[in-house]
Amino acid sequence: RVVATSQQQVGKATVPPEPCVEVVFEGRHGRPPVILWFPESALEVVQPPKSLLDAMERLERAEEELSKKKNGLQQARQEDSKKEKEWMAKAGC
Repeated sequence: RVVATSQQQVGKATVPPEPCVEVVFEGRHGRPPVILWFPESALEVVQPPKSLLDAMERLERAEEELSKKKNGLQQARQEDSKKEKEWMAKAGC
């Protein structure tokens, strides 16, 4: 997120503020995030390493597969519950 800083005055002329960027490092293990502000000119745009991109892709596929398996498990439980109720009704319980 880019925000403007207050204007600095040099003599009688005003110097336009340099845009600043908020950089958020997410907290881990229940800790709050660390938020730092940098001048836009101090940052570089870098591509993440290919191994990280590959790992993220594998994670997304695994999450999709997990979601499908959870849905399948829920359906199996519902079917099992239905069969159990039918069986109990036939048994007279």
